[in-house]
Amino acid sequence: MPLEDYEKQEKAFLRDRSLIQMHYLPESAGYPRHGIIPAVKLPLRRIAETYAQCFKRESHYNSVQFQADEPSCQAALLTSQRFAACGSIVAGAAGFSSKYWADQGDRLVLA
Repeated sequence: MPLEDYEKQEKAFLRDRSLIQMHYLPESAGYPRHGIIPAVKLPLRRIAETYAQCFKRESHYNSVQFQADEPSCQAALLTSQRFAACGSIVAGAAGFSSKYWADQGDRLVLA
């Protein structure tokens, strides 16, 4: 393989490995411009899952920490204040799972 082709492949691999797409939520959808948005609806849960996949890849985990179609997991999207837009720019996500505590019962914990 010519060196140029190898360099193109390597650049594509590094770009795909390190690129995290920041999702846009239009203002017309009624979400707050900045802050934390609970990922209750499936489209929002899918966005949270893309961040979980990035986290898996970067942290070398064997499995994804959050799956959109798993009803026992909950997530919240974190929006950015650094970008001016007519809507919300999602910059990250946090996943939560239920854990039982003997003295408090079921509680959500950050996954």
